[in-house]
Amino acid sequence: MLPDINTLLKPRPKKYRNLVKHIQRDLAFSEGDSTDLTTEELFNDLTTSRGTARFLGALSKKSIESVLTKFGFFDHLENKGLVNPIVELDTKDSFKHKIQISHKIRNDTLLSGELVMRRSTFKTPSLDDKKYPPADLLVVEWFLLQNPLKRFSHRRPQLPGQDYPGLGFTSTIFEIFYWFAKRLQADGVVLVPNYLHTGILYGRRFIFVNPKKQGALRVMDKMLSTTTNLTQLSWACSEGQLINRNTNNIFIWKPAPMVLPASRSAKEYFGAKIYNDVVNETEKLTRLKINKGYKKRFNSNWEAIKC
Repeated sequence: MLPDINTLLKPRPKKYRNLVKHIQRDLAFSEGDSTDLTTEELFNDLTTSRGTARFLGALSKKSIESVLTKFGFFDHLENKGLVNPIVELDTKDSFKHKIQISHKIRNDTLLSGELVMRRSTFKTPSLDDKKYPPADLLVVEWFLLQNPLKRFSHRRPQLPGQDYPGLGFTSTIFEIFYWFAKRLQADGVVLVPNYLHTGILYGRRFIFVNPKKQGALRVMDKMLSTTTNLTQLSWACSEGQLINRNTNNIFIWKPAPMVLPASRSAKEYFGAKIYNDVVNETEKLTRLKINKGYKKRFNSNWEAIKC
């Protein structure tokens, strides 16, 4: 069940706040860097053609490894059999940076994680007559967490867009995103879910900018506890078998931006009465169903069989 918006806007769990107090240095500086650098100085490199050695101008490779270690990511990988992680940082493009995590196992290079992110400013939509200032956001261009050692199973069949099962660590990575945005004084983090199931999974921390999208997402989420499961719902949507009962037309998932709000301004937008009124009204009016008789089928490896 998705958390309600008020829950998503509340202060983060104490365990994360306490942890972040101990790694604030890692979130900004590499060993040997001057602690006198200002945020503006950290981002000077992003406005020049020569680029920067730090991820988004702030995190060195060593800092990234330290943060992932302290948040338990490397321990989690090791428990999955993904040992000796290799962290690679690509900052050749001054405005779009990449982190890649791979493993050398049995002479193969296996990818377990990848993140491409940039920083940008966006116009914030008006709500009724209320106007909001432009939002300074960390933009997730590409995000991947997977276990290349694991096969799909009856419990975790293949979902649309998946090559391997997930790692089960996304919620903690989103916590890192949140504190990174806070440390850089950004309004939040934005990403675009390409599939229904990613929208629901990301919806545990992110909120659609468009309140009508958020209301529809809540309807889909409630279907999981009453009529179907996430695998069948996502494949039904992907294969044109999810129907808008109001129009009897196929419901089409249209990717749209979701935000993990970090600043007071961003939380004010999502906490606004008009935003939540539209969410609630859309939820009441949206009626969806899966076509009668539809059931996604899988082979013996629990990989989806093409229709």
